[in-house]
Amino acid sequence: MTDQLIIRYLEQHYKKHFGRIYKIRITQLKDKGYYYEFNLWKDNVVTIGESVLKIDIQLYEDKI
Repeated sequence: MTDQLIIRYLEQHYKKHFGRIYKIRITQLKDKGYYYEFNLWKDNVVTIGESVLKIDIQLYEDKI
């Protein structure tokens, strides 16, 4: 559930700031207390050690 919410949040973030929607996939999601850490796949490129604050996810969830 959490990974799907993060994916939707990131899709909207990239669409808003970069005008593009990437095919996003998250692997190795870890709860680090006040943020989530994960490996982010955008299309076929992996970025290791990405993170998103839990408060950002909660604020996004309240809007939808």
